[in-house]
Amino acid sequence: MSGQVAVAGKVVARTLTLVLAGAALACDDGLGPLEELLGPLGDPSIITVSASIDRDSVRPGETLQITVAATNPTSRRVSFEHWSCSPLLDIEVRSADGTVVRSARGCGFLPQSVDYDWTRRVVFAAGEIRQAVVGWTAQRAGWTAERELVSWAVPSGVYDIVGLLNVRGGSRSEAVAVKVLRVLTLTIDVEPAVPAPGDTVAITATVTNESDQPVTIPDLGSCRFGLWVRRAGSVVAYLTECPWEERQLALFPHRSTWRVLRWQADEPGDCVILAHLAGTVQPDLLITKPLAVR
Repeated sequence: MSGQVAVAGKVVARTLTLVLAGAALACDDGLGPLEELLGPLGDPSIITVSASIDRDSVRPGETLQITVAATNPTSRRVSFEHWSCSPLLDIEVRSADGTVVRSARGCGFLPQSVDYDWTRRVVFAAGEIRQAVVGWTAQRAGWTAERELVSWAVPSGVYDIVGLLNVRGGSRSEAVAVKVLRVLTLTIDVEPAVPAPGDTVAITATVTNESDQPVTIPDLGSCRFGLWVRRAGSVVAYLTECPWEERQLALFPHRSTWRVLRWQADEPGDCVILAHLAGTVQPDLLITKPLAVR
């Protein structure tokens, strides 16, 4: 038994000596031991990236799940450097006009006084696939006048989501389209539809919570939920302020609230009804409806 241990010890010692000798030789050749063992840094664009979403529409405040997959399609190992303070796989979201509303996460401000190497070597084995699930809530980050970081809902519409390998020269996936729906919708109803001079017109503006979550609308006065009538560029009728106790409203899922403006049409002419809901959980809504007094 003691002879076997001694032999094993010699084997281990000889192996360690060879590894250290190889590392020293690599240093003489201008390569570090890590490069000698893992090979030189490769081209990260070799790694292919794909992205998929768990559904094709989302409302602000809901979380859309995006799966980003990175694949080494080659039969050899590929390695490259990555900033360890940022995610390796991430997403970018653009609106229809190309505006970036969600960019890949970076490292932020790294003080130069900190003596620390934030780069790490990432190694993809031959054929290896890595995945990450990234959430997006149909919101974009911004700063208030007081320099506080806040999130605002993006406008409704179609957005392109791209998965990416978050390194310099990393690959990007094909764009995946997602539709951002409104949380609140606004409609106008008029009775009678074509009034005559002297008729009393009932104009109803309705706000509906289209989401599956309760929504709190703060400050629900005419400053946020307005309704008025214009004729020849002048306002001829409008709602007054709500009482104080009505200024905040918790609107349950798929429920509505409304305001009614009663106006007596005094003369014939073409009018325009306007309803406005100031931005809270989504950007401002402003809709119009023509009204002909005959």
